[in-house]
Amino acid sequence: MKYIQNSLLFLFLLLVSTSSVPVTDPSEEVADPILFLPASDLSLFPSTKNVMIDSAHVLDAVFESLAKLRSASCDTSPFVIVHLGDSHIQGGTLSGKIRQNFHQYFGNAGRGLISPYKLTRSNNPVDYSFESDGSWESERMITANTTFPIGVTGMTLTAKDKHANLSFTVSDEADTLDYSFNQIRFFPGELSKIYKPDSADDVPGYSGDDSCTWILKQKRHTLTFVPDTSCLSDTPTYFSGVSLENGEKGVLYHAIGVNGAHFYDYTNHPELFQQISLLKPNLIIISLGTNEAFGKNCTKQQVYTQLEEMVTTLQQANPGAKLLLTTPPEVYAKQRIKRKSVYVVNKKCKLVADVILGFGRERGIPVWDLFRTTGGDNSCKIWQKNHLLKSDRVHFTEKGYTIQADLFFQSFTDHYNEYLELRRR
Repeated sequence: MKYIQNSLLFLFLLLVSTSSVPVTDPSEEVADPILFLPASDLSLFPSTKNVMIDSAHVLDAVFESLAKLRSASCDTSPFVIVHLGDSHIQGGTLSGKIRQNFHQYFGNAGRGLISPYKLTRSNNPVDYSFESDGSWESERMITANTTFPIGVTGMTLTAKDKHANLSFTVSDEADTLDYSFNQIRFFPGELSKIYKPDSADDVPGYSGDDSCTWILKQKRHTLTFVPDTSCLSDTPTYFSGVSLENGEKGVLYHAIGVNGAHFYDYTNHPELFQQISLLKPNLIIISLGTNEAFGKNCTKQQVYTQLEEMVTTLQQANPGAKLLLTTPPEVYAKQRIKRKSVYVVNKKCKLVADVILGFGRERGIPVWDLFRTTGGDNSCKIWQKNHLLKSDRVHFTEKGYTIQADLFFQSFTDHYNEYLELRRR
């Protein structure tokens, strides 16, 4: 009998000591669970496979912070998410829908980072635009032998004409999200030193650390920078983008995506990670792997090493941030067979997904497995059959990316709700 009592006591103590849910004051307000209503039809992919793997309960701290945002009595700083990726993120449909979901359910602290992709002759998210009456030179993180310091958005511009104006406009989204701003955040080496707002009513105040924030007198959707002739010099001034903020509580979601980017492209530019640290991220999501799957010499060891180097460098620059990895979806690859170009399933997508999944388990880093959530092997045939892939069969249609964004947020909020339920017990 004594043996049984001791065993039961041991099990009880073990359960208490291994629980990741913080002990809270019973009188403390606990946020309500989220009833997520996806904008897309998710019936193609069973919810039982939509799992976010987090055996170490790393995301519990994230859920706790987000729960406080949903508390009406709580006055807290924005929760900052930085989402790193490739063309799937740069395009703005996938990342834009994820941002909207976070803002709808956890509060809108502003549009976050915007980058002048259009001025680099690249594709631009549809919800904002940059214009200039001058010409600019640009480099991206994937450019070989870059001569410019790569900025926080993974690319950098410098003006050929120092007297050029630069303007941008951001639009609201989803009819319920107001993306007007009254704070504009710049980063080291940026235009804030030689430019000023074009309106006398918006002479900026300044705040911040190594970055610089213009604090405007009123909210706006558009702004033009004009050169401050008293500050012009021959020293090159670089620009990669700005963060648009509104000073309110909620989520500040920054998407950083560059077409063609790999793990090693990020690691090759440590100055980028240093600027990311100025964003003070609470959560960093890494969504890479598609371009690795097109590498001629793609091996498990190569992908593992490059992922490890990126994660290590990122953690060193952002020790307080939690990480979340995602696996790439399965796509097609084009091959020449009997002198004809044909599309075949890119089997290396599974190789990359397996490495990311294994790395996350080994290091205790959460992973959302998009590859298996959407069907795993031969799942690209499901995307293609349902007209969810673009003609290149690598990128997805707006509907396809919206499904991916909703699947991600469904899994995220399912785990968030589970955390709240454990917290109430």
